[in-house]
Amino acid sequence: MKKINFKKAASKELSKAKKKARNPFGSSQKLKKNASAMKKEMTKPEREMNQILTELNVEFEPQKVVGFKIYDFYVPQSNLLIEVDGDYFHANPEVYTEGDLNSMQKRNLKNDEFKDTLANGRGYNLIRVWESDLANKYEDVKLNIKKQLGL
Repeated sequence: MKKINFKKAASKELSKAKKKARNPFGSSQKLKKNASAMKKEMTKPEREMNQILTELNVEFEPQKVVGFKIYDFYVPQSNLLIEVDGDYFHANPEVYTEGDLNSMQKRNLKNDEFKDTLANGRGYNLIRVWESDLANKYEDVKLNIKKQLGL
């Protein structure tokens, strides 16, 4: 039977807890690595937004790290963050009612609210674009982005 050194085990767990408390959301290097990977693997709606920004000849950064969150796009000239929200994953209210949401959708909505607050608190403008709007109202979305950018 293996002897357990409880004092050593407790010390190790305390050390882990202290490290996590100092940086509860992971390292900035990890965030940047995740953002870099996400640039290479854009979702279809993100590719469509990328196309709109390219068509408008706007300088932008995909997967912008702000604080400890990653936003889909950043347009420096307007200090504008753009989030492209999937209808299912972010519970588009035109499709889903509050009573129909699953735990993942509820969690994503809370995260979206937090990201809105974080962006606004850091002085960024933020707009959200629904996946279905990109699919069904592409030119309207493009016109709205153009207006937001003052073009």
